[in-house]
Amino acid sequence: METQTGPKAVEFEGGLAETKSMQFDPRPFKLELWKNRAQLQSGRSKFSSIFASLAALSSLCFQIENAHAQMDPSSALLLSPPAQVAPRPTPNERRGESGRYQVRPTPSAGNRRPDPVSAINPSPTPLENVDGVANVKPSTAPAVSPNASGDSPHEKTPPGAPGSAENSAAVERMVTASKVLEMSFSPGYFYLDSKSDSAYRNFQAASPAVQLDAAVWLSDHLAVELEMGTSLAASVSDGLNRQVALNRNDLAIGIQRRRVDRGGEFLYGLGFFESQLRVSADAQRRPRLRTSGVKLNLEGLFRLPAGFWGLGVDFAPKVSHAEEATGIQLKSGGNVDSHALAFSLRRVWTLDETSSVFLKLTHSVERHLFSGDSSLADPVTGSTLTNVGVTQSTTLIQFGIGWSN
Repeated sequence: METQTGPKAVEFEGGLAETKSMQFDPRPFKLELWKNRAQLQSGRSKFSSIFASLAALSSLCFQIENAHAQMDPSSALLLSPPAQVAPRPTPNERRGESGRYQVRPTPSAGNRRPDPVSAINPSPTPLENVDGVANVKPSTAPAVSPNASGDSPHEKTPPGAPGSAENSAAVERMVTASKVLEMSFSPGYFYLDSKSDSAYRNFQAASPAVQLDAAVWLSDHLAVELEMGTSLAASVSDGLNRQVALNRNDLAIGIQRRRVDRGGEFLYGLGFFESQLRVSADAQRRPRLRTSGVKLNLEGLFRLPAGFWGLGVDFAPKVSHAEEATGIQLKSGGNVDSHALAFSLRRVWTLDETSSVFLKLTHSVERHLFSGDSSLADPVTGSTLTNVGVTQSTTLIQFGIGWSN
């Protein structure tokens, strides 16, 4: 077999020679590429110069706007107002103590733009003198000291201040002394107990009662007072299975002086009083009774935050006592020696400067000692009594309202 190696090799070599003769030349393309690169670099240089010019122009405009904002207080870019520096004092002004420091004037509110942060949390700024030293204004707040337990501080109120205890007491005394008319009305209940060895003067009675009191102050320390009281629908025993009507009437008039102290008041006065026990005209065992005389009254008022307590005493060393005729003509003795004593306790609650309510308890005792024989025999024992003694006590409780002007 013939080998095909020779002719194929010749063809391959011929193909290689033809390929070598047809190779591409890149020089024209390289030249065009260098031209394009040069144009691109030129464009970049122009863009960089334009950007630099714009940046310089923007910076210049921002500086001009900032300068305008510093000159115009109404501009939104103004963060803090320009400080106004006071002129330095002259040597003559520095000689006196009053001209040693100069306070920088505060800019007017119309030329300042409000700071929202400062409006919510204001902070005090110290004043500065011309030497640059801050002047701190002394505080005028009251001194604060801890209490005894040290838990929480309490403010010390100086004496005579509007909220001090001394000033409150002074105002209370002034209001009390400025009153001209005082009135009170009080319903109540009384209990009468008469003890005696004579059956005519031995009885008990009880019923509701009312009382009216009034005082007219002629000056800050002198007054004229009037007291009137009466019972309501009272009755008393008049023998076996018989009751008769009883009216208790009290009247007192007098003068009273007042002394106002820091803790309250002290009242003292002199007056005339009369007390009557009037039974039915046909009573067979009960005479009508009348007691009158001059009494001395003393009362102390102890002031409280909302009112006061009052403790009083009335004393009549010598009184007149008489028995008046009804269905009987009773004379327990020829002469009688009588005296009276009364104690009172009251609690007053102040509602305002002109009105108040009060609760009062009064207990009075009358002692009558007759001399000689009784005009009538005793209805129980049938004997005629001599030197009859009578002890008559009355308890009255009242709840009323007071008014003053």
